[in-house]
Amino acid sequence: MERATPATIRDFLIRMQREISGTRRGPVVINHDPAHDFNDVIGDFFSRVLELPLDKAIVLLWLLAVELHYARLEEEYSERFSSLFRLGD
Repeated sequence: MERATPATIRDFLIRMQREISGTRRGPVVINHDPAHDFNDVIGDFFSRVLELPLDKAIVLLWLLAVELHYARLEEEYSERFSSLFRLGD
């Protein structure tokens, strides 16, 4: 984790998701009613996690926390360095 970057974390999360879901390639397909917004997606995720064995639930919650943390870092870096890439402001 000392050398983690948003890009390496993204790769790690993809590998972990494939390992947990038992797939080795291709996107994860969700056969549920379409979510209307982010809250629906997160609500569904937490509902499903509550039904899992404790060891799997902990791993999924930890992965979500890592993903959200690094997504926020990526957003923060974008904001911080956006002025370097603006043209003719």
